[in-house]
Amino acid sequence: MRRILVAVFGGLGLGAFWQRHRQKAATDTWQGELGRDPAEGLRAKLAEGKTPTGDAPAEPEPAPAGEKELSPLDPELRRRNVHERARASLDELK
Repeated sequence: MRRILVAVFGGLGLGAFWQRHRQKAATDTWQGELGRDPAEGLRAKLAEGKTPTGDAPAEPEPAPAGEKELSPLDPELRRRNVHERARASLDELK
């Protein structure tokens, strides 16, 4: 009975050791790639991507005051389209 308990607890201890070792290795990989803090490394990469290049204008040109160009991803345009389709579906049902 004693040998079985030693084997079970030894296996649990070995499993805990192995899991801790794997977690530490994963943490070390992140620290090596992005610096000490992963969030800081990601913020630095994001800041590098936002720097303007020499051939692109620093600020986008403002749209004329009378015209507002809506992109297909604009929530206002999508909402209008949904309402138009709903009204069209209701008209078909009548």
